[in-house]
Amino acid sequence: MSETGVGMASPDHEHFMKLREANEAFYGFVEFLDEFVENGELGGQDAARRLIQHVSEYVQNELADLRPDLPVVVRVYANLKGLRRTYQEAHILDDENEFELFVRGFNMGHPLCDFVDAGAGKECSDEKIRETFKLHAGNVHCKHIVFAGSTDNGYARLLGPYSSTTDFCKRVTMLEGPPFEKELAQLKDKYRTTSFPTVFRDTKLPPIRRVSFSATPIYEPNPTKSPPSYASAASFSSSPPAYNGSRPSTPAPVEKTPGSPSGANGPAWFNGNGTVCGVAVLKNKHGQRVDSPIKPSSSIVQSLKSRKLCNPYHLLGTCHFLACKHEHGERLNDKMMEALRYVARLAPCPSGLECEDENCYSGHRCPNNPCHRPNCHFPKEMHGVDTKICKTWKRVWNLAPNKAREDRNCDVGSDVVNRHYKLVRGAETKLEFGRRRHIRADINTVTLHYDDAYLSHYFSASLTQHSGIQRHQLQLFSMHNHVENPSANCSAKTVLFPHLCFRFFISRAAPALKRAVLAIKPPRQPHPPTGSGNRLLSYNETVLQKPFAPETISVDWVSTDKDGQYVYQKSDSTLVLQHIATETQRVLIDSDRVPDDAHEYFLKPDLSAVMWATNYTKQYRHSYFANYFIQDVESGELTPLAKDQAGDLQYAAWSPVGNAIAYVRGNNLFIWKDGTTTQITSDGGVDTFNGVPDWVYEEEIFGDRYALWFSPDGQYLAFLRFDETGVPTYTVPYYMGNQEVPPSYPKELDIRYPKVSQTNPRVEFHILDVNSLKSKKVSSEAFPADDLIIGEVAWVTEKHEAVVFRAFNRVQDQEKVILVYASSGKSSVVRERDGTDGWLDNLLSINYVGKVQNEKTQGHHNTYYADISDVSGWAHIYLFPVEGGEPISLTSGEWEVTSIVSIDRERELIYYLSTKHHPTERHLYSVSFRTLKSKPLVDDTVAGYWSASFSSKGGYYLLTYGGPDVPYQELFSVDSPKPLRVITSNEDIVDALKEFKLPKISFFDLSIESGFNLTVMQRLPANFDQRKKYPVLFTPYGGPGAQEASKAWKALDWKAYIASDPELEYITWTVDNRGTGFRGRKFRAAVAKQLDLLEAQDQIAAAKAIGKNCFVDKDRIGIWGWSYGGYLSSKVLETDSGVFSFGMITAPVTDWRLYDSMYTERYMKTFELNEAGYNTSAVRKPAGFSNIAGSFLLQHGTGDDNVHFQHSAALTDMLMGGGVPPQKMESQWFTDSDHSITYHGSSVFLYKQLTRMLYRQKTRDVTKGPEIHQWSRRDRNGLRF
Repeated sequence: MSETGVGMASPDHEHFMKLREANEAFYGFVEFLDEFVENGELGGQDAARRLIQHVSEYVQNELADLRPDLPVVVRVYANLKGLRRTYQEAHILDDENEFELFVRGFNMGHPLCDFVDAGAGKECSDEKIRETFKLHAGNVHCKHIVFAGSTDNGYARLLGPYSSTTDFCKRVTMLEGPPFEKELAQLKDKYRTTSFPTVFRDTKLPPIRRVSFSATPIYEPNPTKSPPSYASAASFSSSPPAYNGSRPSTPAPVEKTPGSPSGANGPAWFNGNGTVCGVAVLKNKHGQRVDSPIKPSSSIVQSLKSRKLCNPYHLLGTCHFLACKHEHGERLNDKMMEALRYVARLAPCPSGLECEDENCYSGHRCPNNPCHRPNCHFPKEMHGVDTKICKTWKRVWNLAPNKAREDRNCDVGSDVVNRHYKLVRGAETKLEFGRRRHIRADINTVTLHYDDAYLSHYFSASLTQHSGIQRHQLQLFSMHNHVENPSANCSAKTVLFPHLCFRFFISRAAPALKRAVLAIKPPRQPHPPTGSGNRLLSYNETVLQKPFAPETISVDWVSTDKDGQYVYQKSDSTLVLQHIATETQRVLIDSDRVPDDAHEYFLKPDLSAVMWATNYTKQYRHSYFANYFIQDVESGELTPLAKDQAGDLQYAAWSPVGNAIAYVRGNNLFIWKDGTTTQITSDGGVDTFNGVPDWVYEEEIFGDRYALWFSPDGQYLAFLRFDETGVPTYTVPYYMGNQEVPPSYPKELDIRYPKVSQTNPRVEFHILDVNSLKSKKVSSEAFPADDLIIGEVAWVTEKHEAVVFRAFNRVQDQEKVILVYASSGKSSVVRERDGTDGWLDNLLSINYVGKVQNEKTQGHHNTYYADISDVSGWAHIYLFPVEGGEPISLTSGEWEVTSIVSIDRERELIYYLSTKHHPTERHLYSVSFRTLKSKPLVDDTVAGYWSASFSSKGGYYLLTYGGPDVPYQELFSVDSPKPLRVITSNEDIVDALKEFKLPKISFFDLSIESGFNLTVMQRLPANFDQRKKYPVLFTPYGGPGAQEASKAWKALDWKAYIASDPELEYITWTVDNRGTGFRGRKFRAAVAKQLDLLEAQDQIAAAKAIGKNCFVDKDRIGIWGWSYGGYLSSKVLETDSGVFSFGMITAPVTDWRLYDSMYTERYMKTFELNEAGYNTSAVRKPAGFSNIAGSFLLQHGTGDDNVHFQHSAALTDMLMGGGVPPQKMESQWFTDSDHSITYHGSSVFLYKQLTRMLYRQKTRDVTKGPEIHQWSRRDRNGLRF
């Protein structure tokens, strides 16, 4: 960086160029994040821009004496060939050209960024970095140097001599990627230090070590007997006990025994010289794996096929899956074992013919010879394999005691097996090893802990994970001091020392998440699955059948004396009470006693009864009508809640204490108590709602179907009353009305639907004394009745003393929290918030905490509740005094809390989910409201999307891994990091996906001119080849506060299909534009009063960025969205940018004046306050639709009660009136379908129509201009007709 700047005038060009070379902030020995390198040219551009941005921000924030506009010159020196090879070895890159594209993109990303090839060998890079540093150290025009070399102690000798000069030290900042090596760390007190974690890796790349362990070939040209069976191979070892969390500080003593270097006499297969031989693998003359012949009994094979036997259990001797669904039971006899091996070989080995795993039980050639199956699961190379055995191969470990092995090549037939083992003595024994060329995993470090009772193991470093990997298992075995029999089990006094006999095998897998310590099988990867087979997803599998939907369950935790009890409903409808720890079960309701048409059940808190909702009839998105029955658990007797019910009850809820139920019928509130029913309100009807919300409150405020809340002790009930007098009615016509023959006149549904600037429903807050059955209306000083929205109601007491409700003004940029005393009905304002810089969200996040004592309460014993607020610019948890006062901040930082999961008052903890690691992720944390300290409950350094459900007393929780890999669920105790039990593993989906080659999903941030970063989710075709040109489809939603590009599990749906079908092969980009959620208030509020102005700009900017990639067909970039995404798609086309060539618009908003008031006015204000904004946001310009190179499709359901068909009708009229030619526009209306478009097979037609559109656009001849006919000529105004 220089005061003169790169762009100053200079007397001569040569001097100027020398000066420019001196103006550098340069970087040395750090590696860019994988996401940049994986995304090729675009990733390089993003890395360069991000790096310049971070350095500039660092100068502005930390180097106040320098001008903030100093130019930043970046030099990256590397041995490109070696670095590319390292990335390939780590399987971050699959194609060497990808790294060249990254380097090119980096050089293109900023004019002052250069990625320089220093030549072969690390020494070349080191020399250039050292000499360049010395050059700039003496250059007065270079104002500051940012030096990156945290992983190389050699740079300490470069920086050390300068550290005694204080003035010079001020000119240098040491950049930390991976932790500083020891000698460099000693200089941290001399130089400034910083890190850029969103640019560079914080861990080292695994080193390339080509040769390593001794793999000695054993040739048997004429073998006379078969190799040992897989079952007998497994008998060489026993699995280590589970790690219980203990860790000794010193190793156990070793008793020396003559004849063994380590003091341990090994079994027969351990030769005493540190060498261990594995099981033989048969090979043909080509070095390909050959399966030994098996001739089982056909009748036994058929019988086994009908059973679901566990292959690891029977063939390998053990199964590590805690909730394995396959059959274990008694061991099989020899004939059945032979038949099971045959059956196991019917599935192809993912490692193929190069497999050298001696424990592999999968097939290595197609059993059908010849094979006539068109969709054979075995790849082409596994057909017609030469089965003549010419040699065998055995793996030999040579672990010399007390020293590290030298690297050396070991020729094994035609293969070169590359390994490196480094054995280190001490409290921790570490083994570092590279990879065989067919294994798609690299293991950085495995740390073994040992004590005097057992050997436990866990992964101490995050393991690199890649596309072809499904299962990873590591088995470790220690040598006991006096074990001589190879089949004998090690005793309890197992000791680990330099002689460690171990067997490891990788069966196409990825490492486990560190939190679970291999609890889930197969372990998950920190990225979406990519499959390891060759089969491509089909239309039927993704759109019609959907067989890859993961199973997740929810449990009803019950509040009883025993914490950890929950109720769940089995597949046969039986209701079961189970305890998480003891696994004891009690059947509450047998399946034969469950009502036949039961839709939902509600447990009485004391578990003595169950309430069933039957005869279900859908109303709106959440609400429905039903009959309700109370069933006694003991007798099974069913009693109707209302004797004359006719499928017309709207809602019912148990009191938390006692024997009372509140329910709503005919928009009136009733109390059922001990078998007696009392009607509380009588004014309910068409215009008045008691205890349930009207359409707009259900849809936009509560997102639920009730508006009543019992106090914790059941003594009081708070409920809302809605008055819709004056609210305009919208009529939805139904042309078929669920009939086969249309009625003479359409059926009509009248909905009170307030649109922009129209009358809103008036809301009142009421309190009911459940004992006296008397209610009172609560008056408050919130807002005038015609300007009031009640957004949240919550009891903030242990009994019934106090309840609060959150009030907003009509446009939801002012908030007040009102405290109500239940017994008196008196109220007061205890919190206020101004949000006129944007809007205020109704997060429904108030949770009562109780009394709190910490350093910030100053000895006061106030009661508090927790709430989420973005008053700091980022959504975080605060403790608010119930009666008002200064809040206590529990979390902070430039990240957001997305939800409060649970409050544990006994342990003084709040559990929450947050985006601390990245906006696309969710990790589970706890924060103590006594110490104010937070800690993660999952490994937050590994990408994941977690959620949790806690027991009533907080002692147990159901943890759900929701992505990016296949979801699973485990049960935990808060007192142990180990799961108690696997609930759902979805291993069937994991196994099924092995057959497929799936589209590759990746995530990265895209910088835009505004200074914000946009999250991008990229889905590349399954058979992606960057040398080809691919069409692109943008798939945004883009609405305020929404998020589409997250690392939650991505369903293998239509988007996956269009990336898989060879006739389509679309790249899809999902971009979360400005206004979407979880990047802070400024990012969200930027779109206030101008919906879809910035959103469309961001989508266009992203399309321009992707269009720079060499693999993108710039003539075929399209956009498709549904609902708000449909609106965004239409605005993008209207913009007439020339970037998008086609569009597909489904159920769009087209004019915000036509949408409901409570959603629209939150972001746009009223029409009177923002007329210009409404006019700009409406889709009203036809030129962009006429000018697109391809065409566009418009779809809508005529029965849409949310985004009315009126929107698409108005858009169609505008486009036709504006002269858009028919060859540009295609429309499709779906009779009587609502916003989801599913009625009468509509969804099947919809996706086929979308697919047809994509195919037409891909095959469109871009060299031909528009067809001109007499009937398609332009009129004198330039419009086609």
